[in-house]
Amino acid sequence: RLQLADIPLSADVEIGNDTELPSISTRIETRDLAVDRLRTLFDLPENLVGELGQVTVTASSAGFTFDEVTANLTVRIDTSDTTLTLFNRSREEIPSVFIDSARVDHHTGQPLTLAANGVWIGRDFQLQLETGSFASLKESDTLPVRLALLGSGASIELDGSITHQHNGTALDVAFVVAGDNLGELEDWTGFPLDAALAYRFEGHLKTDSTTLSLSLAESMIGRTHLRGSFSRRIEDESAPLTADLHVSALDLQQLQNLLDPVTDLDTEEDIIGFDMPIFPSSISFGNAEIDLTVDRLYREPVDLTNIRASLDLQSGQLERSPFSFDYLGTEFDGDIHLDLRGELPTFSLDLSGSAKALDQILDQEDLITDAAITADRLEFSISAEGATLREIVGSADISGKLINIRKPIFISGSE
Repeated sequence: RLQLADIPLSADVEIGNDTELPSISTRIETRDLAVDRLRTLFDLPENLVGELGQVTVTASSAGFTFDEVTANLTVRIDTSDTTLTLFNRSREEIPSVFIDSARVDHHTGQPLTLAANGVWIGRDFQLQLETGSFASLKESDTLPVRLALLGSGASIELDGSITHQHNGTALDVAFVVAGDNLGELEDWTGFPLDAALAYRFEGHLKTDSTTLSLSLAESMIGRTHLRGSFSRRIEDESAPLTADLHVSALDLQQLQNLLDPVTDLDTEEDIIGFDMPIFPSSISFGNAEIDLTVDRLYREPVDLTNIRASLDLQSGQLERSPFSFDYLGTEFDGDIHLDLRGELPTFSLDLSGSAKALDQILDQEDLITDAAITADRLEFSISAEGATLREIVGSADISGKLINIRKPIFISGSE
C-alpha cells in the first residue's frame, strides 16, 4: 500500500526480463476518491466536484528507454459508482451525472477510447469517445475527437478536432443529432412528453479566436425542414451575426405546441394565460443580419408560399425589415418592426398587394362569402404595444385601404 498526493492506493507491480525487451506491469486500486484530491495531479475545472466509487488502473509496457516505454504503453482504467456535479458561473448546481461504469483503454498505436454508461436526470445514457494515441497527442497540438452519445431516444454523433493555438482553441467538428420522438427528451429539455415529433439536425461547427461559423445541412423537426449557415466575428463584440436560412417547409403551430400546448380559453387558468407575456421586455439582443426564405408555411385555411425576408436586428430591435409572400398565387410585400428594449414592446406591420382575387381571399379566410368584389390593390397596417396578448389586442391600431374597388351590378331582366 502507498499514498500519492494524499490518495491512498493499493498497488501490485511486476517486472520481467525474460523477453527481448524488459517489461513492467502494474495494477493500482483505490476507493471513494473525491475529485478534489485529483487536483494536485490534474488540471481539473474548479466548478467540478464529485466522487469516484471504485478506480482500477492496469498498465503494462516494455523498453529500455523512456521513449520506448511510452511507445509500447498499454493502459486500462475502470471506474464504477461515480457521481459528478458541475456548477455554473452563478455557482448554481447543474444536475449531477451518475456513471455506473466507465472504461478508458489505450493500446500501442491505437486511439485512446472511453466507454461509459450512467444516468442523468432519471434517464439512462451510453457514451463512447475516441481520440488520438498517446504518441500522437504528445506530438501534435490537434486533438482528434469522435463521440457517440445515446440517451432518451436521441443519438448524438460528433466527429472532428480540437486544436490548441497560441491565441486560443480552435474547434472543427461535424455533428448529427437525431431521434424518433422529441417527447422522450422531456426530462433533459423540458419539451412536453406528447411532442411525438421525429427530428434530425446535421451540420458543421467551426470556431477559433476570431470567427464562429455553423453550417446546417438538410435538417428537420416534425414537418419543418430547414438548412442554412450562420457566422460571426468573435473578436468584434459589435459585429453582427449573419445568417442565411432556407426553410423548405415550416409548421409554426407544431413548433409552438412544443413550448406552449394549444388550449381553449374556457377555464380560469386559460384566461390567466391570456395575460401571460408573449414578448419579453427590457432586453437587448446583439446585432444580426438574417436572410430568410420559407418555401411553404403550413396554415389553415391556406398555406403561405415563397416567403422572403431580410431581417436587420440592431441593438435590441428589429429595424424595419422587408418581407414578401405569396397567397393563392398573389404576391404581397411589406415591412415589419419589433422593439423589445422598453417595458412595453412595440410592434408594427405594413403590407400591400394585388386585390384582384379579393373575393377569393375573403371567402378562403371565412371573412365574407360570395363577396363578388375585386379591387386593384390592398394596403394594410397594424401597430401595437404590450407584452401580453391582452395588451397587444387592446392597443392595436389597425387600418386598411382598398384601391379601385369594383362590384358587379346585376339588373333584373338583363342578360
